[in-house]
This record gives sequence, structure tokens and C-alpha cells, in this order.
Amino acid sequence: VPLAAIMGRTTEALASRGYHEVQGEGAQFAATFHVVIDSKQVGWGYPGWGWPYWSAGGDYHEYSYQEGTLIIDLTNPDGTELFWRGWVSGVVPTSDSDRDRVAEGVQAIVSELPLSAAGAPPAPKSSSQERHPL
Repeated sequence: VPLAAIMGRTTEALASRGYHEVQGEGAQFAATFHVVIDSKQVGWGYPGWGWPYWSAGGDYHEYSYQEGTLIIDLTNPDGTELFWRGWVSGVVPTSDSDRDRVAEGVQAIVSELPLSAAGAPPAPKSSSQERHPL
């Protein structure tokens, strides 16, 4: 999935929650995203059976895939203070038909974003509040 598509989906999802992109001065917060991709390999199988010894039979299967994590951070406009983080993880889409899952993932992250009545960003967390781990 191209990074520009993820950014576009993030902008759309934030707009659906009442936030609108502002260029330059007047921004209440900055939204950044991070993508982490990890290659995974899974294998399973079973031995062959024979009497009275193990036979050369059996079966073993193995496949590889990529797991991705999309992280969206909201910071103050100059990016020096993180006040909200959301993320979603899953298998990286390999076909165009799976790519709608990226939009669903972005929407799932943004749906957790608390909005104030005025539409301002959430208040920064104090140091005593727990942040989501990565």
C-alpha cells in the first residue's frame, strides 16, 4: 500500500471526526503516522508412522507473510509533545481487494480519538497517565 494512500486515508478519517487539515499557522495539532513491517514465517507438520520404526513419510508446510503495524500519533503543532497514539496491526495486504482493510484500520484507529465539544484535540496526558505501549 503506498504511503500516500495511508496519509490520504488518515486525512479522510480525521475529517470524519470533525478535524480539517490546516496548512501553516492555526493548526491545533500535528498528525504523523508510522508503518512498521515485520516478516514472519510459519511452519507446521507431522512425522510419518511405520511399524516398528519411524518411516520417511510425513508432511511439512511452511509459508511466509508480512505483518504490519500502522501507528498514528497526534502531537502539539511543533511535534515536541505526544498527546495521543493509536495503532492497528495485521497481515499486510497482498492484493488490491485486500487494500480496503487499510482504510478500515485507519478508521478503527481514529474512532478511538476522543473529541472535545469544541472539536479541539484531546488534552495532553499528564505524566501519571499511562500511554499505549507499542
